[in-house]
Amino acid sequence: NYGIMQLCNCGIMQLCNSSIAKLRLAVFVAVSAAIPMAASAENTSIISNGSFESYRTQNNDVFPDSQTYAGMNSTRYAYNWSYGTGAGLCVSGDSPFLGGGNAPDGSVAVYLQSSGWISQPVTVAETGVYEVSFRYASRPKYLNGQLSAKIVDATGGETVIDSVDCPTAKFRTAYMKVYLAAGSYTLKIEHSKGGATSTGDSVVDAVQMKRMDNLVSNPSFEDYVSSATLTTYKPFDTSTYPEVWEWGGTCTFDSNRTFGGVGVVDGEITIAMRANAKLSQTFIAPTTGVYEVTFRYGNRNASGNGSIKAYALIDGNGLGYAPMWTNAVLTAYFYTNLVAGQSYTLSITNNTTSSVTGNDFTIDLVSVAFSTNVIKNGGFEAGYVSGQYNSSANGRYNPHWTTTSGTVGLEKWTGTQWHGSVDVGTYCLYMQTASGSSDSAVTQTFTVTDPGIYALSFHHVKRHADRTDPVTWVRVYAGRGTGGTVIHEWSVTSSLAAKDGVWGEFSASVKLADAGEYTLEFLREGPTSQDIAAIIDDVCLAWQRKIRKGFTFIVR
Repeated sequence: NYGIMQLCNCGIMQLCNSSIAKLRLAVFVAVSAAIPMAASAENTSIISNGSFESYRTQNNDVFPDSQTYAGMNSTRYAYNWSYGTGAGLCVSGDSPFLGGGNAPDGSVAVYLQSSGWISQPVTVAETGVYEVSFRYASRPKYLNGQLSAKIVDATGGETVIDSVDCPTAKFRTAYMKVYLAAGSYTLKIEHSKGGATSTGDSVVDAVQMKRMDNLVSNPSFEDYVSSATLTTYKPFDTSTYPEVWEWGGTCTFDSNRTFGGVGVVDGEITIAMRANAKLSQTFIAPTTGVYEVTFRYGNRNASGNGSIKAYALIDGNGLGYAPMWTNAVLTAYFYTNLVAGQSYTLSITNNTTSSVTGNDFTIDLVSVAFSTNVIKNGGFEAGYVSGQYNSSANGRYNPHWTTTSGTVGLEKWTGTQWHGSVDVGTYCLYMQTASGSSDSAVTQTFTVTDPGIYALSFHHVKRHADRTDPVTWVRVYAGRGTGGTVIHEWSVTSSLAAKDGVWGEFSASVKLADAGEYTLEFLREGPTSQDIAAIIDDVCLAWQRKIRKGFTFIVR
């Protein structure tokens, strides 16, 4: 089913405004079926001894006669690596290859001359997109070499993933993405002089190869090229920019909240986006299906009118926008359907046209990840509320959810909230039934492209432990809105706890047998003789499995 390996020529990306780094996306093996990806916080590298700290020499694993560099041979080499003529080891303090400085990771690095190469066999356990990264630089006074990363298949055929030029002795990071089917391969890093008249030599260290759950490389901008220490803010130019990202307009490093807003969410660096600013990166989709695009953001000023927007686009097509209401830390959520093995370009833009006070916002921790959750903004983190809680349209922003009746609003952590800490993130949904009032209801319409059995889950708690809890109904309708047929219905009683309470968790299986639109509804029953609210958070409706032939699904 995998067919013949082919290099996808459409996935080429060159770093904007920089001639010293080129990035290409290589695609191997078109896959005919959707491949679910296992979630993990951070996948480990499938490269062994990627920093070359484990090595053998003739003299008890130390360089003989105080050598700081030496060619690899049958008695001097890095464990787990094969090598070709022109490859060698160098250690911190070496002058010819490291300029007397230190290796980027540990004390040992590899140098490559002429057509020298190193390689290592790798086992790809799961089909997906893999990121190959390594630190690289030129040997001082021997500049302008070139390094190519290649995948070697079982027949010995070599295909270039990407190449990088080495014009300086300052170390940078190469990021390269390749789509691989499960199987055995060899990763090869090969040197060339970079031209007939070049005498360039290169140094390589910290080689890694990881399967990507987040398809964005350098998502928190922590890896950057700069001749300056980023203690305040510094605009991008040809000598200062984050690795692997393209940019346009005015983008600025912000390491100490000079621009306010989100500040630093992950690591030490965030990016301030000013008028006409644009950040872009190309990626490969590992499987066909729905992908969630997210980033953290905040306005420069403490308050805003929402007219300043951060747009998200795939291949120039808008997914939506996040309005800048506040400098509080918020999360933008967008969803898109992608095809396995295809390359795409994610862009984030600032819609304003003039750099005046209030037109700037900051972003951090960008992610594109495969998702089976068909509910958008299920954690309500894309919302905004002007106070502790608010149900009015002017005081809250709750995208993707529609209030159809009664009092429905957002609540956030303030230390005096109704329910203890917010269960997941910063925001949650509340549905209030006041004394003598009618029902409160909120809905979201979603689209199913992969029919089957879905898992519905959410967390819930109520405002007061000492009051009778009216039922919260949960319903799934066929079609858009609540005018269609109810195909599933459950009654939920919230946890018997109030402030500082314990959240309950609801879960159920849902049969969605046909592709098309459905609507999820939360309905707070009324009237009641008391004021009481149900609090809901972390709503997820995720694909689990296909419906087996002859399978009968019973709802109890």
